[in-house]
Amino acid sequence: MAHTAAKHALVGLTKQLSQAFGPSGNTCNVVAPGFVRSNPAPERQWNAYGSDDQKWLVESIHVRRLGTAADIAHAVLFLVGDKAGWISDQILSMDGGRS
Repeated sequence: MAHTAAKHALVGLTKQLSQAFGPSGNTCNVVAPGFVRSNPAPERQWNAYGSDDQKWLVESIHVRRLGTAADIAHAVLFLVGDKAGWISDQILSMDGGRS
């Protein structure tokens, strides 16, 4: 329940910050990553799954692979660049199509 509440709070905060800072030319967006083996916590979770559940997780992702830290970094670099200057108040799901 707390996880869901926190995610909804993030949506509200994104909207509020976009509205508050937009008039001065600033954008506000959120990148919402899926399962990325980028630090010890998801690595422990991955190892706890076992081979059958690991296979199920990867097969449940449309692109049939886990994300990487580089995948997330590329999206963030795009959003902070000039080509995304008219994108604001968005939640970018980065989960290979799983959600």
